[in-house]
Amino acid sequence: SGKPEDLREMFHKNMELDAENRANFRTKDEMFKRMVDIIPVDLPDALVKQEVHQLEHKMKHDMESRGVSEDKINLPAEVFEDEAKSRVRLGIIISEIARQRDVKITPEKLRNRVDEFAANYKDPDEVVNWHYENPARLERFESMIIEEGVMELILKEAKVTEELVDFSELTGDNL
Repeated sequence: SGKPEDLREMFHKNMELDAENRANFRTKDEMFKRMVDIIPVDLPDALVKQEVHQLEHKMKHDMESRGVSEDKINLPAEVFEDEAKSRVRLGIIISEIARQRDVKITPEKLRNRVDEFAANYKDPDEVVNWHYENPARLERFESMIIEEGVMELILKEAKVTEELVDFSELTGDNL
């Protein structure tokens, strides 16, 4: 059934889904930035140092994957400090809201999230099994579920104003 109208409809649905995902990400990103700005939190030095190390490691890995050798990547740890503090602060805030408001990770939600991710691979069952072999591999999915639960709570209780935004603004393709 490769009729042009079928393809057009499929393309339109994909664009709608993409726009919705980008809008949700933008809302979440904006909301979390404001939370970090207005909620005071004591930051444990050990957590900030750990986050600096992770950001540094990620940046080095990204640069190496682009062909830049490790000996040419020599940035001081302070470069990552503001971002690390912001991430740690947000993590503490989200954890505390989740604890106070009893946001839970159910086995069903976790499995659905892993299944969604695995569906993008050639052998989804193998990907799912690999994640469940080691609980540490599930942590990022658990974090996403907690973040989304906290975001839903806040959006339910917050005064939210909707804004009409051009698709190109969401994608960053301002041509």
